[in-house]
Amino acid sequence: MNILFLQQNINILRFLLSTLFTALLRALPVTRLLLRQATIAINFCIFGYFHTLTCPKKLVYFYCRNSIYKKSCG
Repeated sequence: MNILFLQQNINILRFLLSTLFTALLRALPVTRLLLRQATIAINFCIFGYFHTLTCPKKLVYFYCRNSIYKKSCG
């Protein structure tokens, strides 16, 4: 009886893992797009093009303090 119970649990676990894996694979292009947009936004923050208007103040402060682009930071 315990062996049957374990086999059922393993089958359920396999199903859940495969479903999760396929969902992650389908979401991958969206994740890549979001990461690319976030990278572009952070690069603009680093170069100080938008100063503190669109960039979070902590992020601007961190990059202005730790980058070679201090002159372009607002």
